Amino acid sequence: MTPTTNRVINDAVTSALALAAKAHFWHLTTGSFASHMALGELYNLAHDIADGLSEPAQGEDFEHSKATVSVDFIPFSLTAAVNDIENFCGITLGKVLMTIQGAKDLDWYANIVQGFQDDLYKILYKLKKLS
Repeated sequence: MTPTTNRVINDAVTSALALAAKAHFWHLTTGSFASHMALGELYNLAHDIADGLSEPAQGEDFEHSKATVSVDFIPFSLTAAVNDIENFCGITLGKVLMTIQGAKDLDWYANIVQGFQDDLYKILYKLKKLS
């Protein structure tokens, strides 16, 4: 794998962990039961995403550099949560898919990423329609 691919995957793992931390704070501060439940799913899923992106890549001998996480924790805002989730799903995970597109023998990895996107879209639905 190229250094660019390694960096993109590392950045996605870092972003997933940041999203998990933010989601947990939002989960604890929302006044909506539906949001509380959806955000509880989100922080668990974001950890699973970080593991699901990182561990298979390590098995493929991707080189990982240390990353720092910088997150400004703020009280829950449905708009901010939806925007952050949409950006992570579309931009961050989309960038992973674009980076590995056409790479030999990485279709299985694209399926993992797309599965995470599907799960995130389910949470977005709950936040947008049920909260």
